[in-house]
Amino acid sequence: MSLTANGAWVKQVEHALNVCYPNLVKITNCGGSGKYSAWGVQNIKEKVIALKPDAVFIEFAMNDSVERFQIPIEKAKANLETMIDCIQIDLGIVHREALVFLSWPLVHSPSRTHWHSSKPRGR
Repeated sequence: MSLTANGAWVKQVEHALNVCYPNLVKITNCGGSGKYSAWGVQNIKEKVIALKPDAVFIEFAMNDSVERFQIPIEKAKANLETMIDCIQIDLGIVHREALVFLSWPLVHSPSRTHWHSSKPRGR
């Protein structure tokens, strides 16, 4: 199941923002189902920058943690930093505050019967 295509979080964020900023928010989901951060780097200009957004949510942590992509955490971090740099430079918002939405990947533990968050404790 795709969190991008079918996940409730996009509509939940849209609703919360519309409560705070009535009639001022338009959400455009530019994500790709089953894609990881390297895809985001390749598509940031066409799918995001071209729309000239006021705010951007970037979420690739779940797919970056998928074994088939075999992406080291250092590369995932570099991809995220590249996307943020591109947004700030191309949209001319270098001096504005940035909100970055980060989720923690889920990790399957063979000794457990369920998935759990790999988020470090106390952070």
